[in-house]
Amino acid sequence: MEFIILPPVNGGPFKNERNLLGLGLAERARLMLEKAGGVEAADLSGDSDLVLYPGELVGPPILGNEIASFHQNSTEITALRPRSHGRPVIVVGSEVRSGLASAAGSAEKAYNMAQDHTIRWVDLKRPSIPVTDKASWKKARRMLLSSLRKRVDGLISRTVNRPISIAISGILAKTPITPNMLSLITFVTALAASAAMATSNFLAGGLLLQFSSILDGCDGEVARLKYQSSRLGAWLDTVLDDVSTVIFALAMGYGLYNYFGGSTGQLFLGLCLVAVLLTLPAYWVTYSRLIVNGTTDSGGVSFSKSPDASWFRNFLVVYLQPIAKRDGYIFLFMLLCAAGLPWMVAVMYFVGATLTALTIITDRSPSNSRYDITGSHPNIVTTAEIRTR
Repeated sequence: MEFIILPPVNGGPFKNERNLLGLGLAERARLMLEKAGGVEAADLSGDSDLVLYPGELVGPPILGNEIASFHQNSTEITALRPRSHGRPVIVVGSEVRSGLASAAGSAEKAYNMAQDHTIRWVDLKRPSIPVTDKASWKKARRMLLSSLRKRVDGLISRTVNRPISIAISGILAKTPITPNMLSLITFVTALAASAAMATSNFLAGGLLLQFSSILDGCDGEVARLKYQSSRLGAWLDTVLDDVSTVIFALAMGYGLYNYFGGSTGQLFLGLCLVAVLLTLPAYWVTYSRLIVNGTTDSGGVSFSKSPDASWFRNFLVVYLQPIAKRDGYIFLFMLLCAAGLPWMVAVMYFVGATLTALTIITDRSPSNSRYDITGSHPNIVTTAEIRTR
């Protein structure tokens, strides 16, 4: 699929607010279609289907996917009508394109001619908003921010973390801060939480850890808003999350050791040290499967519920999945620290690490089907959800 972005319609006094969440309207449209596999055409001539896209039409990445996957008859011209009113997206069949190129001297003229000779009209299923004034600009902004929510979000992420992180990302998208910078900022925040725990400032540590959990969503949100996703960035996010988890656990044990002293302090330090060792098999499984499957999202490595899975793994999937999400654990850690029960954080971390290790040890599934990528099975629980992070 090739495409040409038409200049956005004249918005009059609104023209100074064309920048939407860090990108101009035409630039956002171009990046959306490129993300879907399209290639920007140098001119009207060519031997493939051509998409004439109104520059003022704003939609999430899935809109680009819908347009790219549209099956066009080579001898037809189709108008894809936005759900909100406005200029349609025109798809010109490959056999019609050459004639249109000869008759029209500009993309704007070709668009008008193609619209006059449209064979069929099809309603777009994905959200799309033509931005022509301040009201539609605000509406499009809300739509783009709303599209950042994920179906796999846990309860705390859905109700607490995501609304805050989206609000923050809406501000950060207008700055030069990149997603990779945000990953580093999140890591530094987690290190600050670890430092607080190590000095027995448990409330500050719990609050900072929760804030880092909120910030952890911003790098991906900004990347999706500005089409800056990269494999390096995805690996950076995954690795830094895991490294900060280990550091936090060790710092927590050290802080409890200093706080309680004696045999009690040694007990909690020992629990944290053993828990870190118990999570190593989970990290090995996670990263080996990420490399094998060519993905970078540790939340995509799953322990699936299947007939040949161990009873223990099935038990975890059925009964513990709802409370095993990372966002839920971190939020609970913060509450425990606020309640003056930081030692419970160490106990829960140890229990979670033990459950993860037992899941791997008791698994009797064939080695080639033991672990897979999220989505391969209808009912799953991921390593990121089981282990306390």
